[in-house]
Amino acid sequence: MSEHIPGQGVALGRHGESITCMGCRIVVAAENQREHYHSDWHRVNLKRRVAGLGPISSGEFEVRVKELEEKSKQEASKKEKRERKGYFCEYCSKRFSSEKALEQHERSKRHIDQVRAANGAASEDEEMEGEETHDVVEERLEQAEMIPLTNCLFCNHISDDVEANAKHMAKLHGCFIPYVESLLSIESLLTYLGEKVGVGYACVFCSRSFSAVFSVQKHMIDKNHSRMIDSEQEWYDEYGEFYAWEDEDGMADGEEWEEVVGEEREMILSKHEAGVDREGNGASGPEEAITEDDTAVELVLNS
Repeated sequence: MSEHIPGQGVALGRHGESITCMGCRIVVAAENQREHYHSDWHRVNLKRRVAGLGPISSGEFEVRVKELEEKSKQEASKKEKRERKGYFCEYCSKRFSSEKALEQHERSKRHIDQVRAANGAASEDEEMEGEETHDVVEERLEQAEMIPLTNCLFCNHISDDVEANAKHMAKLHGCFIPYVESLLSIESLLTYLGEKVGVGYACVFCSRSFSAVFSVQKHMIDKNHSRMIDSEQEWYDEYGEFYAWEDEDGMADGEEWEEVVGEEREMILSKHEAGVDREGNGASGPEEAITEDDTAVELVLNS
């Protein structure tokens, strides 16, 4: 079972036998991790995150699913009714020769004004602009697709598996995955990046948003932005949830973690900036994590 996380603190990795999903803002039992990360609810919240929207609760997600199902039924019924009666606009009392002509009419200003008047909708331009902007974002989230885990984020290359894809992006594009020894799940991290580029059309490095996938991919190649952000703090804010950090007392996976903010969080960041791994050896940071030599790349995938 999952439970909501109280407060606004930043959770680091695991809480006892549970892990934190900051995308959905819940604590998930370890045995339910894979199921949660593959759920439609989690995928929707990832899409909302890369689009700059806040997460929705599981209850709100279920409500939206039911609303979409009901809307789909209504549209099917409306289409069936149109086919029986012909293509007729009840608001404007006009008949059309085809469904395409009717749909084009329904996008016209005159038709929209007629619908507003009939439904008593608000007519302020600012309010409608805000609603239309939100609708565009929601429609984009519904239609967009993440870049698959075996597809390169920056070019059209398709690898045989996730590990091969990570090697390809490191060797050809310089996109290194840091702190591999602390990574909870490479699939979860690449899923997020796939949503960021494929759904949000956002640059991995600078987070600038574009109008299409090929546009953001061209930007990342041209600007040498095919890598994670260099700033340690900004990198941690965006990617920290995908890692199980070890604190200065040596606590790691399976041990009790607390939400860490303020000075304690800065101490942990400083430790990782200094490059100390679990064995006390030098650990790679955001700028150097997986070497370009394929033989030196070792990714431990969760089973």
